[in-house]
Amino acid sequence: MNEPVYRTILLFDIEGSGLRDDVEKRVVRRTLYEVVHAALSSAGAERTRYRTEDRGDGVFLLVDPSVSKPRLLHALLHSLPEDLADRNRVASPGARVRLRTVLHGGEVTLDEHGALGRDLDAAFRLLDGAELRAVLAGSPSAAAVCVSAAVHDGVVRHGHRGIDPAAFRQVSVAAKEGPLTAWVHDPSGVLGDAPGTARTGGGRDPQGPQAVPAGTPGAPGTPGAPETPRPEVPHTVGGNWVNGAGAGGDVVGGDRTTTTHHHYGRG
Repeated sequence: MNEPVYRTILLFDIEGSGLRDDVEKRVVRRTLYEVVHAALSSAGAERTRYRTEDRGDGVFLLVDPSVSKPRLLHALLHSLPEDLADRNRVASPGARVRLRTVLHGGEVTLDEHGALGRDLDAAFRLLDGAELRAVLAGSPSAAAVCVSAAVHDGVVRHGHRGIDPAAFRQVSVAAKEGPLTAWVHDPSGVLGDAPGTARTGGGRDPQGPQAVPAGTPGAPGTPGAPETPRPEVPHTVGGNWVNGAGAGGDVVGGDRTTTTHHHYGRG
């Protein structure tokens, strides 16, 4: 039996992939891999230092822990959205790419079928969270970033170069196994809360209560608005689940289960 190893976990998912035809899907998929590899390169990660696994409308990477997390996050916040913006300017509407991304880290087990582990499951829950979807839908940027509580504590709060802790909002993401604490990069204030304010949510509709901009009647923080419910004991995404069991070899993303296969970095 293979022993689990620590890896930095990077997830990418294309917004609105299901609305495209097969020709457009091929174009956006090629763009996805190009911008992901470019972002990793800008962070100093050679392709031999990470592996990729394809998900059709996205990809996830397991990165060697020797690659700096601050540099990876800097690339997600700057290099990636800038690259996407340049490409989208000259692309047809059906070929434009906007990405949700998650940065986490944890123990994963690798075998002949792919990768598995509760930390990986947790990262996919964050990727499918309503809060991250809402920020991408309401932001002019072509990429939205969510980090786990462990990454926030170890990287974000220290204010490394190009990383502004005040631009991150604490959220509580609903999951079947229990709420997960994470932080979403929200410089445009889509979520409308002050830094460090917990939000709760879940599901797949970015137009729910978590997506209401600040100042809108009924929005959080406005007079007469209902108080946002908070879980009594949110579970931090920084290790194992407190409740529930793992996926048993399948990677879980939101309300679907996807079995992953080996796809190593190109070239």
